[in-house]
Amino acid sequence: MVLTQTAAKTKEEIEAIHPAGAWGYIGSGTAKRIGFHVSVPVPVSQSPTGQELKDYNVCWEKAEKQVPSLAGTQGWKRTQDLFGQSLQQVAADSRVGAARERWSSCMNEAGYPADEPEKLANGFRDTKKATAKEIAAATADESCTRSSHLAAVYFAVLTGYQQQLISANAKVLTGYKRQVEARVERAAHLLTGSPAT
Repeated sequence: MVLTQTAAKTKEEIEAIHPAGAWGYIGSGTAKRIGFHVSVPVPVSQSPTGQELKDYNVCWEKAEKQVPSLAGTQGWKRTQDLFGQSLQQVAADSRVGAARERWSSCMNEAGYPADEPEKLANGFRDTKKATAKEIAAATADESCTRSSHLAAVYFAVLTGYQQQLISANAKVLTGYKRQVEARVERAAHLLTGSPAT
C-alpha cells in the first residue's frame, strides 16, 4: 500500500511519507533506522547534446515568450529579499539562541557535542549509509530537538517575522501574487489548448 499525506493517520505513517518532517527535523523512527540519511539522491543525468540540445533550446525560448519568467521583477526580488531578512532576524533572535543553547547542552550531555544542528547532520553526509555512530547521534538529536523545543521555537519565531514582513510589504507582494497567478493560468491554458481568458 502506498500512503498519501491525506491517508496517513498515525505518527509512524506520517513519518514514513516525510521522514525528515516538513522542515527537516527527523522523527524518532527515522533517526533509529537511517540516521541523517533522509534525502533521496537525485540520479545523475547527462545534459542534452546535439539535436536534443537544439530542441530543448527552441522549446525553452518558445515557453519564455509565451509565459515569461518573473525572475528579476520587483516582486520576485522583494520575495527573495524578505526571505533573506526573515532568516537573518530569526538567526539573531534571542529566543532561538536560547533554544539552540538548550539543544547544544542536551547534545553535550548525550555525548555528541554540537553547536548547530545543521553542522551535526552534515558531518555524516559523506557516507553512503548510516553508521551506528550516526544513528546514535541522530537519535540524540531528535530527542534534544524535542526536549529543547528548538523546532517549535524556531518556526514560531520565523513565522512571526515573516508575517510582519508580509504585512509591511503587502502592496508589492499582492501585485506579485497576481502576476504569478496570471502566469499559472496562462500556462494551464497553453497546456490544455484552450484560449486564455
